Amino acid sequence: MNYLWALSWLVLGRVWSQSTSPASCRCEEKANTCPFIGGIPGNSGPPGPPGEKGDQAHLFPSGKSVDGKIFKTDGSQGSYEASKATCFQAGGQLASPRSSAENAAVQQIVSRHNKAAYLGMNDIQTEGTFMYINGSEVRYTNWANEEPNNAGGKEDCIEIYLDGKWNDRSCTERRLIVCEF
Repeated sequence: MNYLWALSWLVLGRVWSQSTSPASCRCEEKANTCPFIGGIPGNSGPPGPPGEKGDQAHLFPSGKSVDGKIFKTDGSQGSYEASKATCFQAGGQLASPRSSAENAAVQQIVSRHNKAAYLGMNDIQTEGTFMYINGSEVRYTNWANEEPNNAGGKEDCIEIYLDGKWNDRSCTERRLIVCEF
């Protein structure tokens, strides 16, 4: 037993002398490779504060902020499904105005780009019952005159015109992608 005790002090002394000798170890220069004697890990500390939410401004530089939502576009276009996927990949969803102020923000973006955009609502499940992407029923609307009309029986998505009015439209056409974050 005394032999093990003496050996452990000898090893400890050797490691200590190597790790504290400036000539033999400069942790900064050796990427923290200095020898050390590891012990039993301690308890974990309390979790740190949450980080800030990432900024999507680099993906969508042109936007409007209303009621805590930010509506943005990068000027690209896509079908309804492609637009939904693009917004989801950027950490948002397809613009889904729930008030006249939010609708006005989206309208300003489409007007600036001179292109209609899909909104994040459709009546794919039940004709005539428009639902948001999350499954809740649409309460706020801003339909153009005589809309929605399901022309040709193939208009299940909603587009917003340059004047802010809505039209039901086929989901396969290409429209400006406007996301909300």
